Amino acid sequence: MSKLQGRRARWLVSLAPFVAACGGGGAFPLTLEVKDGLVTEGRRPDELVLLVKTVPGAELTFEGQTRAVGDKASESFAVPKAGLKLGKNTLAVSGKRGVFLSKEDAKAEVSWEGSAKSFVRFVPTGGDGALGSLSCGGAMCGGTAFKIGKNGRVALDVESFVPGWITMGGRRESVTASGKKGFEIDVTGALGGLLLSQRDALVTPILFEVGSDKANETLTLTGPVLMELLATELARVSTAPVAFAKESPAPTSAVPRGVAVIGVPGQKLLVVGKPVKVEDLDWVAVAKPAERFFSCGGASKSANGIEYLDLEVSVFERRTARKLHEKKLMADRVACPNTPIAGAIKANVREADITRAVTEFMTPQPMRKVTLSQ
Repeated sequence: MSKLQGRRARWLVSLAPFVAACGGGGAFPLTLEVKDGLVTEGRRPDELVLLVKTVPGAELTFEGQTRAVGDKASESFAVPKAGLKLGKNTLAVSGKRGVFLSKEDAKAEVSWEGSAKSFVRFVPTGGDGALGSLSCGGAMCGGTAFKIGKNGRVALDVESFVPGWITMGGRRESVTASGKKGFEIDVTGALGGLLLSQRDALVTPILFEVGSDKANETLTLTGPVLMELLATELARVSTAPVAFAKESPAPTSAVPRGVAVIGVPGQKLLVVGKPVKVEDLDWVAVAKPAERFFSCGGASKSANGIEYLDLEVSVFERRTARKLHEKKLMADRVACPNTPIAGAIKANVREADITRAVTEFMTPQPMRKVTLSQ
């Protein structure tokens, strides 16, 4: 064996463990990585980025594209999503390079899982925002502010990167690659489906179909405006029944499953009892302020004193608007300041006192035993 042949044999033997670690097939390494253009800065959202790391001087081929990496030993390919599918997609790269008087070949594959999050985006289309706006975060959001119109709906476009079908809000529409389709989300109509434990999040189910493949996903819009709209809707119970589209029947038990309290200082809505869905609420308590002033050395509210903000709490059966209970709660007592201050100190009813009072209403009272005299 010549010295040149001996050196070449030792070089190939030392390379073999590195090839196995990379998972490539052939005499030199190919390492593949896939990134989604939706979340990769400077890339198009309708394509994937296939990154290839190899050795200097290699020539790479992917889907008919051939590129020489030169000394940088890395290359990237754009993969249009229009040619991909839901589920498993296999991307294969082959390479070759000249070594001494011969050529070496290598192959590598990587799998990428196609999902609705990778193929679909939701883009707000304006609106008057009369009722506020909701925020959207994540790969499927093509905007951050989704405005609620005076009709209680959010208008948006569904943008797809592959041809297929979108089902959302009871509508099923076809979409083309890089095409858009207009949809609406009925925010006020969906209030009944909100969870009281997560009432700042509106979750809309989505079905995306590509050929015979299907993927279920959700679009989540968030914002405190949901609680404001809900509080406004529930407060109507003092004058009329409040109904929701998919609500369950009233319980046969005298104990309500959940109670929402409207008008609590510092918050739009207080939940007492189980954090059920809004449409399963049995009672609504409406708290209205009843002010009184205690003077600490002055005749008016602008003088040094304490403004007590008591609450008159009325409990209604939501489905019938029938008043069940009422009680006046006194604001927490506070002491007059030692030194004069401008204006009046405000004192509110403690949240714990509100919760305690409503809980007592929810607790069935034992029947009194009456003994008849003979």
